[in-house]
Amino acid sequence: MAGVSRSAALCIAYLVKYEQLSLLEAYNHVKGLRQIVRPNAGFFGQLVEFERRVSGRQTVSMIYSKLARSCIPHLYEDEYRRKYHRLCNKV
Repeated sequence: MAGVSRSAALCIAYLVKYEQLSLLEAYNHVKGLRQIVRPNAGFFGQLVEFERRVSGRQTVSMIYSKLARSCIPHLYEDEYRRKYHRLCNKV
């Protein structure tokens, strides 16, 4: 409803397929236009696979994050670290 995950993922997929941007470029472009964009890990996993099928390359990796306790796009790793450090500093 807020244009953060699903609609952002669709816009990114469009840019990958029809504008021939890499997934990384498309994400950065959309993020530059709307700072709150943050496709959930499930959508990002699908975007990674979509990029592989469409262009034969992979510019974003899904990694296991101990902090998130799940797989996340490598692009989110620093964000999780910052959140963790903020929480630790509050205690």
